[in-house]
Parts: sequence; C-alpha cells; structure tokens
Amino acid sequence: MASEVFVIKGTDPAEMAYKAINKAFREDAAGKSVLLKVNTGFKGPAASGLCTHPEVVRGLIRFFKERDVGRLYVGDSSIVGTDSMEALRSAGIFDVCAEEGVQCVSLDDFGMEEVTIPDPVMVDSLKLSRLPFQVDLLISVPVMKTHMYAGATLGIKNLKGCMYQKDKTRLHRIHRQPPDSSKGKCLDYGIMDLAKVCYPDYTVADGFI
Repeated sequence: MASEVFVIKGTDPAEMAYKAINKAFREDAAGKSVLLKVNTGFKGPAASGLCTHPEVVRGLIRFFKERDVGRLYVGDSSIVGTDSMEALRSAGIFDVCAEEGVQCVSLDDFGMEEVTIPDPVMVDSLKLSRLPFQVDLLISVPVMKTHMYAGATLGIKNLKGCMYQKDKTRLHRIHRQPPDSSKGKCLDYGIMDLAKVCYPDYTVADGFI
C-alpha cells in the first residue's frame, strides 16, 4: 500500500498539525496508548527550528484526546550529554504537556530492550527504549531540518531518539564498508537497520517557519 502524503499550509502550527493528522488518521484510537515521539535531541529555545514546535505538539495532543485514547505520552531521548527533560522544557513541550494534562517523558526512563535486526546491513542489534514497543501507536513528530551527515532529519531518522542512551552513538561509529557508497553512508544504512524494528505508524513533520 502506497503511503499518503499531505501538505498543510497556514500560520497556526497547532491547527496545521491537527489538520494534517486528521487527514491521514482513519482508525479507531479509543482506549489505545499513543507515543508522540518529538524531536528534542538538542537543548534549544521553543519555536527556534531546532526542536519540534510546541504548538505542533499541542495540536496532536488535542486530536488524540478527542479520540479518547487510553494513555498519551510525549517524549524523546536527547543526545549523549544533554538532559532529555531539560531539552523538553527548553523547547516549550513540557509546558504544553502540563497545560494539556498529558505525560511528558524521557524515553530512557522506561528501560532498555536489545532488539535483533532482521537481515542486518550495518548492525546486528540495537538497544532501544521499551516505550515505543509498549504503545499501540507510534507517531513520529520530527522538525524538518538539514543534518550534517544524513542530509535531513525527517520521520525515520527522528526515531534514532528511541535508541537507548549512549547506544545512539553506535550508528556514528560503524567501521564497515557500506553496500553502495553512492546511495548512502554508514549512518544512512544504520538508520535503515533501525527502521526494520522501529517504524512509525504515522509521521507529522514540523516544517513551520
């Protein structure tokens, strides 16, 4: 089945995010658990383009609250050396979660699971937060931005934040020849391995400027 892609234009990030997920989401979410996996890999100010816009998060929270989900989490695990909860606060996401009455979490607080990669290309296994595997729906909410190694951060690369603590650095320390260097670097193939075991049900990419 081909993926559907919708582009929403406007001036209100919360409204735009709500409209985007409303176009794509067609299932019954009542009673289901949901993780909004935001992008706060670095500690940066709210609405700066470095992290997911807090009002994008608000729009998605309201969408899922209206659908009577069982439990709704908003969270990330930041790069090594950055406190995840501090990054969520700095980005304005913690405050939005408090205002909307949902849990804002560090993914590292849910423990680690080492997952075997089927048909691995770069890594045989990865240590991942347990939370993405405990929820019914995983929603990737990246901020659309360039990346010095991967070219861009979008829905799949955003899930690198599901990797557990220092294991995030593994994809940057692969000492193997990529299968086809014209198509990607080691990191790109490593992210492909990650996607085999941790893939979003939906992606809402924050391109608000």
